[in-house]
Amino acid sequence: MKEHIKIRRQGKFYTAYENDAYVLHAVADYKISKGRVGFPVNVLGKIQNILEDKKINYVIIEKDKEVEKKDFKKKNQYQKYLQIGIESCKAKKEEEDLIEKINNLPAEKVQQIMEFVNQVIYE
Repeated sequence: MKEHIKIRRQGKFYTAYENDAYVLHAVADYKISKGRVGFPVNVLGKIQNILEDKKINYVIIEKDKEVEKKDFKKKNQYQKYLQIGIESCKAKKEEEDLIEKINNLPAEKVQQIMEFVNQVIYE
């Protein structure tokens, strides 16, 4: 079981991939694109503070060498925020799909949906 985020420097950006991207999405609301999250080098300190506040283990890698590592041992919350990130991305995808479907409907169908939603909300 993976226990830390690997954050790799690539030029003027740091990136995290796959599950690590979901964790960063959960804690910093970064958008995942092509299975990764990226942020500028000057934001690293902010990200480290967030990870430390939430007790998430991390490793900073530059030129294929670990330059910094934080280990919260049994207090590590990586798995918790991984699940939050996965669920959040799933919900956003469902929301985007719903909006796309609504946008493709005729106006009278959208009106019916809005009437139904308002009825449910204000019951």
